[in-house]
Amino acid sequence: AGGSDKAGDGWTVRRRGFVTLIERPGSFKRSIPAPEADPDGWRIEEANDLRVRAISEDGRRCWTIYSDGREYLNGKFTSAVDLPESQRAALEEQQVSPADLSVPEELGRVERNAPGDRNNDGYAEMTGAYQLKANGSRFEVTITPRTAKLLRPVLEIAGLPAGRVIATIEGRLIDQTVRLADGHVLIEVPAMLDRPITVNVRVQ
Repeated sequence: AGGSDKAGDGWTVRRRGFVTLIERPGSFKRSIPAPEADPDGWRIEEANDLRVRAISEDGRRCWTIYSDGREYLNGKFTSAVDLPESQRAALEEQQVSPADLSVPEELGRVERNAPGDRNNDGYAEMTGAYQLKANGSRFEVTITPRTAKLLRPVLEIAGLPAGRVIATIEGRLIDQTVRLADGHVLIEVPAMLDRPITVNVRVQ
């Protein structure tokens, strides 16, 4: 992620000197100092269309910013944008009470030992993403909200082979998918869920 410029979903991530600038015009702007400029600065670990993930020099602090303005600072939800109170409340609630996930055994599993998952429930509070492991090129997970509304959940799936990822929710194509450098696939479910839904994923 070094000095490269990334843009996606209407935002840009740029390294300028000892600062990383994250901007979504008309929405929010963040300036993240590098460790060279500030002892409390951040190293950018990941920057893509969906999120930017930064960690402190000592590795103890984590700051994840999503393109819609959601932020997770050391596992606590905040927002870079002014959200309607109902949305903010929903996001705060789902951070404390993440959804239940179930995966057919032959297709994979919920990953309960991922970094940033504080209580081994398959949800990494530090990055605001559900952690899953696929067994092959086909995968599915059923998401059951434990809150009244589950807003735009993000799935991080390990174990999918290389290739084009196609993800659908009840037959509808999900266009927000990103392949990370480590091969994991990030998928943002573009919905507010108030009942169980199944996300189907396949690699072509």
